[in-house]
Amino acid sequence: MLKKLLLLYIFVTASFSVVISENIIFLQDDATHYANYSTTRTDYKEFNIRLKKGKNSLRKYLAPIVHSYPDDYRLNKEDINYDMLTYFSDELSTLKIKKFKDGHISYINGIYTFSSWIRPVPQDKHYGFWHNKKFYEFYYIWVLPKKYEFVAYKSNKIGKWKKRGNTLVYKGRNVNDLTFNISYKIRYQPHKLSDILTIFGTKSVQEGEVAKGYKAQLNTSLDSDLVINLVCDGIAQDGIDMQCPKQITIPKGKQSVTFKVKTIDDNLSEKNEFFNIRVDSIKPNKEVSYLRVDNKISSVNTYIYDEIFRYAPDEHTVYMSIKSQPTIKEGNSGKYSITLSQKAIDDTIIYLEYGGSATDKDYIPVKKLTIPKGKQNVDFTIKIKKDTIVELKEHFRFFISDVEGSGFEDLRIVGENSIITQILDNKDNKNDKK
Repeated sequence: MLKKLLLLYIFVTASFSVVISENIIFLQDDATHYANYSTTRTDYKEFNIRLKKGKNSLRKYLAPIVHSYPDDYRLNKEDINYDMLTYFSDELSTLKIKKFKDGHISYINGIYTFSSWIRPVPQDKHYGFWHNKKFYEFYYIWVLPKKYEFVAYKSNKIGKWKKRGNTLVYKGRNVNDLTFNISYKIRYQPHKLSDILTIFGTKSVQEGEVAKGYKAQLNTSLDSDLVINLVCDGIAQDGIDMQCPKQITIPKGKQSVTFKVKTIDDNLSEKNEFFNIRVDSIKPNKEVSYLRVDNKISSVNTYIYDEIFRYAPDEHTVYMSIKSQPTIKEGNSGKYSITLSQKAIDDTIIYLEYGGSATDKDYIPVKKLTIPKGKQNVDFTIKIKKDTIVELKEHFRFFISDVEGSGFEDLRIVGENSIITQILDNKDNKNDKK
């Protein structure tokens, strides 16, 4: 937090002539979070930072830092009043991702006001942004998102201010113990609910699991609850493929609420199934009743992908079985059928492969079958050719090598997949050899 940055700022034990510091605040859209990039340069080769005494002092200091230069340091806990963090460099830069703590941001009549120091000013002690040898140059920079504009700004120390668009710069020379107040507001009057409300969430989820990470986010807090009625649409159907929350509430004084979407496991194969979440309406709210609900307040599309693999069959597994004829006499046709345990969702293409001691000179193989959409089985025959040769143990076999379509997510063969049929010689053939 900035106020901690002020108190725990650079304290260098040795003397030097020049200290230059830059602090850039990149405000986020929600007006409560920010990225802080700070750089301090000196003509001395060492930075010493006083941390509040305690076993977690270093962890608390480093927690918001996502980048630092240099990234090597030494912690000394020998002093009874504070812990000393030392960087061995003439420059120290940090990038921190933080949220303003309570009291540092106020919102009155549509105007946000940030105060870097909110405690009483101490007598004969350092406070705010400070250095034990003063700053030769000190830069304090704010960068606002495009939706905001500056209203007012001031510092407790004389310096030069420059504002250009959404960027504000303070430059002070030979200054110390600085505090700042920055005021800003939304640069336009919202006309649609999407101007102040955003809904976002996860991009994909496996069916049967709970999609997490959805959030409805306001760019400001309201004085009363905001009750939002939701609707889910897309290829996925509410109540069949997922359970869409019908209503969520952002409590008064808050700016967001998180929620989840439970998906429903089924036996269907759906490659491009998705849904998105939209605001259908809001319950009467005098603060935003004038805002128009529009279809831009949507989540990113959430894709539901099929269960990747079932290690064991379950209640959603669909079975395919083969009814065969064990023997066929030469010159006759064998009757076969393939049956599904449920009606096919789509046309089911079945491919068969053959083998055995008999060849296609002995029979006419059927290599491709179709169970039409809405049907449950297909019947087929295999014609056995008639010849004059005595073959005591002639046979052929076939098996299902591949299945396309069906629309089922988990389709398995039940029983034997490799079907063997014995071909019997025709004893009535006058040309049969004895």
